[in-house]
Amino acid sequence: MKVKRLIPAVAMLLVSAMLLGTSTFAWFSMSKDVTATDMEITAKSDAIFLLIKGEDDADYSTTGSAGLDEELYPAHHEAWTSVADIEDFDMAVADTYDNWYYRYSDDPAVYNSNMTAKAYISDFTDYVATTSYLVKLKDGSTLTTGYDLYVSSITIPADKGITVVVAGPDGYQEFSASATPAFSAANILADTVETADTDNDAVEINVYVYFNGDDSNVYTNNIAALTGEISFVMSAFTADQNP
Repeated sequence: MKVKRLIPAVAMLLVSAMLLGTSTFAWFSMSKDVTATDMEITAKSDAIFLLIKGEDDADYSTTGSAGLDEELYPAHHEAWTSVADIEDFDMAVADTYDNWYYRYSDDPAVYNSNMTAKAYISDFTDYVATTSYLVKLKDGSTLTTGYDLYVSSITIPADKGITVVVAGPDGYQEFSASATPAFSAANILADTVETADTDNDAVEINVYVYFNGDDSNVYTNNIAALTGEISFVMSAFTADQNP
């Protein structure tokens, strides 16, 4: 008789466990169908001698543009020490990025409730959207070299959990909020930018956009609201200005 009484209880427990396993929780079991899309990224030059061309542009100008139409899961990453760390690829494990990870919260309304251990991602494009810009000095300019290319200001929508990384050959800057950073050697994006007649001679700047799972706004019940437009201004010293 006791065994018979236990059967319904065990059955109910199993059903509850199955329902729990199929629930949608923050920050990483969210469906990509409801994550943000239709982002616009605009890069501007603060000087007429510095020209930019984005992926959506046919020609160089003082403004470059690129659209991101990506569906992403939230992500976070370990500490970086170099540009190479951004797309750190572990060749020992095929298709595994050992720098970027995801976690789970057990509450769809809270981003950090009883978080699971880190699990490293296996598909970079599911978590990080990328675009690129080409930057060079104006053709025909009396200037031949620009120094210390960097981001002098950036605008990011508030309370969206959006993080932007702007990286060049020699360094990167990461932003989780609108900022006007002070210039220093730590935020140099490219050592030099030279006058170029072709794209092959221009400096490539890569932009990475992701939703930071450690941001308090990134949780399942709020994911549909996480979108917006991003803009940043690039600066470069001339030979006369370089300190």
